Parts: sequence; structure tokens; C-alpha cells
Amino acid sequence: MRICVTGATGLLGSHLAKELSKEHFVVGMSRDVLPSKWLDEALKKTILVRGDVRDFDFVRRVVSEYQIDTVFHLAALASVQIANVDPRTAYMNNVIGTVNVLDACRQLNVKTTIVMITDKIYGQVNDATELSPVLYAGPYETSKSCSFLIGESYRDFYGMNILLPVATNMYGFDEFNDRIVPNVIRQCLRNMQPIVYPTRIVRQYIYVEDVVDALLFIVDRYQNKPTSKSPEYPANLYQRQNVFNIAGETKTQEEVVMEILKHFPEWKAPYYVGGERTKELMYETIKMTDFGWKPQTTFEDGIAKTIELFRKYLGDAVKT
Repeated sequence: MRICVTGATGLLGSHLAKELSKEHFVVGMSRDVLPSKWLDEALKKTILVRGDVRDFDFVRRVVSEYQIDTVFHLAALASVQIANVDPRTAYMNNVIGTVNVLDACRQLNVKTTIVMITDKIYGQVNDATELSPVLYAGPYETSKSCSFLIGESYRDFYGMNILLPVATNMYGFDEFNDRIVPNVIRQCLRNMQPIVYPTRIVRQYIYVEDVVDALLFIVDRYQNKPTSKSPEYPANLYQRQNVFNIAGETKTQEEVVMEILKHFPEWKAPYYVGGERTKELMYETIKMTDFGWKPQTTFEDGIAKTIELFRKYLGDAVKT
């Protein structure tokens, strides 16, 4: 396959490109390319082109010039905090960016397009299935709901082969990620007592390499099953064809921190601080879709692997 990965320097994008490039021709799109030993290694077999998915001409040119037949659309503004204070940027990246990618794929007859979606599209709900309603919430969640619905629209209205994996919170080695797992690991490596906010927030967590494995499985199993083209509007709404919930293990913020602290015996407990950092959903859990795949990495093993990679790629640099 000739594959394009948008957001190739992100957490999922870099791990996915590394795995895909073992057997396929891979082009990675990224707006920002920062110095990184990990990215140098992960993307050494990937052609990396710098540009913005908000620029339609750029997206179309890359897909056309490299004769791409499969696109993994991962590029997005993924920070709830940033989206809350700058909603316009969230919508431009997550909505217009998705439209640009899908329309370039439509115009150029790309065989398969995978649009990565977050479980936050289901709102604050427990055990959502792929048939659950897509809801609005804050700017980030709403922008991803729009991205999902746009994917469904292009899939059914234009008869495109679009796959929509919906993943829970991913974790793994990413030196630029500012979420709870990398933040706490960096704090521990810097000999700083990790912080816990006393909230009721509950999340599901899945190791990034499991998500990569799930995406490869989905493409292999489902890429040759496009919906039929029709000149009429879709008649069967909410069928949710080619939608795959990829669920992880349910953990509180405190449980996440305490698991990390098992690898740093000098810290027996985190530092508890008052107040919440930002408005966000308190809980959202989903049921795994039965599409023939299951995650292989336990939360304990995933945390251990993540810490090992932080020590390998950052070493003493994280202490500065």
C-alpha cells in the first residue's frame, strides 16, 4: 500500500508510521517537526512533509503526488484545555481539517480512508456502543463529533470506503504530550512529587501500540467493504457502518498515578492539590466493538513499557 498518515509526529501517528513503514510506502504529514531522537527513529523510513491539514491545496497535492491509496487521518487539536480557550482553532483543525482530507480523498479516488475518532463523541455516558448517539459538549468534544458525522456523511453519500475507529485515551511514549501519563512520568524522572487533582474523573486507557495493532487489523479486515454508491440521500441513518469502538481499562486519575509510582519507590504517594484545571467530561466509557480484535497489553505492562521508553529516549535530558 501507499499510505499517508496525517499527524505523523504525534503519539499515535509516530507509532503507526513506524509500524506501517516496515512493509509499506509511507508519507507522513505534520505541521510541526521538533527535534526528537524518538521521531528520528520512528520516522526514518517515512517521507515526512511539512504542512497543515487546514490547507486543502497542500493536502490534495501530497495525496496526488505520492499516489496515495490509503489515508490515516490522525491530525487534530487534541487538547481539551486549548480547545476550551481557543475553540475556533479546535474547529478549524478538527472539522475543516477533516473535510479537507476527506474531499481530497474523494476527488482522487483514494481506496480507503481511516478517520481517528475519540470516545468523547458520546458525551458523558457509561458503556457507550457504536450505535450510541453522538453528542455535543465542550469545543473539543463537539469538534470531534462533527468530524465523526462528516466521516459518516462522506462514507454514505459518496459511497467512500471510510473506517471510523473510536478510541479511548491513548498513552505511551510521547515526549511532547502533556496528558496525565507522560506528565507524571516526567515529574518522577525530575525528582518531583507527582500531582493529583482530587476529582471524580474516570477514563479508559489503552496502550498506543494496541491501538496501532487495532488499526492494522481493521484495515486488513474491512478495507475492501465500501458502502454502495447511491444518487439518493442515505435511507438508513444510525446504521454506523465501519465504526469500531476500541476500549481500554477504566481508571481514576489517582489509580493512574499510583501505578506509575510503583516504578519510582522514592515516592510513596502523590501530592494532592485542590481545584480542577479545566472543564471536561467527568467520565466516558465505551464497550468494545466485537470486530475480531482485543487489546493485548494490560495497563500495568503498558505503563512499564512507557516508562522504559522515556528512560531510553530522554535519559538525563528530562531532568533539565
